[in-house]
Amino acid sequence: MKFKKVIATGLASITLLGTAVTTVSAAKLQLVRKSYVYNAKGLKTGKFYRKGKKVKVLSTKKIKGKKFYKIGKNKYVLFKNLKKKKAAPKPVAVPKPVVPQKPQEPAWTSKHIVDTLPSLTDQIKKALSLSGEDRLEADKEIAVKLGMSPKSVTESTQSSFEQKLQSYVGSADSAKNWIEQGGR
Repeated sequence: MKFKKVIATGLASITLLGTAVTTVSAAKLQLVRKSYVYNAKGLKTGKFYRKGKKVKVLSTKKIKGKKFYKIGKNKYVLFKNLKKKKAAPKPVAVPKPVVPQKPQEPAWTSKHIVDTLPSLTDQIKKALSLSGEDRLEADKEIAVKLGMSPKSVTESTQSSFEQKLQSYVGSADSAKNWIEQGGR
């Protein structure tokens, strides 16, 4: 029983005499003056850091009534020797210069000339039968169906696009005829 009392008294005294430790997120702070390194008991170790050195701070601890930063295993520097980071000055709102914008052309929308037909082959056949602006519009609708941009079909590229569409229709018709004849 006497042994238990001694242990309980020892634990109570350790708790009362314990030092307060506060954890700080690891940050590098700069020394404002020559700073000696202290051990966990608050005694100088004989080592020091020169003014301006940046040290990584792990936590804070009070030893013998003085506040220290922990900078390593059993290494402490006085709290007053480190420069705390000042809050960054608030940025001054500078108005952005007004840049005149080019008028944007409206986005292309389909006039639904051929895209209401059930198959792509029927749409292409109808488009090839049209003329003028309707034919260009129909070609753009087909280009969108094929996953292309409607801007890729212009008056200058329309003839080559239509040649490819005609070869597609020709191969589709020959495949259809072959199927209808029973593969002969």
